[in-house]
Amino acid sequence: MHGVGVERLLAREQLVEHGAQGEDVGPRVGVRAFELVLEGQWGQMVALRCNKVVSVPLDDAVRKIKRLDEETYHVAEVFFG
Repeated sequence: MHGVGVERLLAREQLVEHGAQGEDVGPRVGVRAFELVLEGQWGQMVALRCNKVVSVPLDDAVRKIKRLDEETYHVAEVFFG
């Protein structure tokens, strides 16, 4: 796995844990997803709960429909049309 820069990704994760709250979400989620692959944790997805990146079973994530409030919908509409 040395060819994919695992050490670099994990070092980056350690740095972003101490960085800005909003700007680091993407890298944190990406690193955790990569870790799940390395660990063979299939059937899991990455989620953000209380500003912590966690993994949850896909079955739990899709068990029920989760509706957006109207304000969140309008913000998403600006970006996605």
